[in-house]
Amino acid sequence: MSVLTVIAYVLILAGAVVFAGAGAGLLKFRDAYMRASAVGTAAGLGIALVTIGAVLTMPTTANLVKAAVAVVLQLATAAVGSTIIARAAVNSGHAFAPGTSLIDLDEADAKLAGMPLTEESGPRPSGETSEGPPL
Repeated sequence: MSVLTVIAYVLILAGAVVFAGAGAGLLKFRDAYMRASAVGTAAGLGIALVTIGAVLTMPTTANLVKAAVAVVLQLATAAVGSTIIARAAVNSGHAFAPGTSLIDLDEADAKLAGMPLTEESGPRPSGETSEGPPL
């Protein structure tokens, strides 16, 4: 077995692992937004790995060109597709899973940045009051 064949099989196996992870994510994740992320990852990275691995089993110039076009188009459209799925969920009024709302994320971001969080204005840099920044 040649080195190129081993690399091809490793890439195909890695793509299969990405697909399995995305499938587990579809079952485990709690809302449409997290599921759209899992589908986008599998569609982009998983298919790219499997395609590259498959073309390495028969590396001809024609196959390499076809695979390059397929991978570029897949990577370009996977992100758009998952974004459109998430946008459709927002437009249909689909709620975030408990504990994952945007407000909760703002609070977590504020804590990570070391910024105090106030009820009336949200995160504010340290030392800044409601009248404005310190002089």
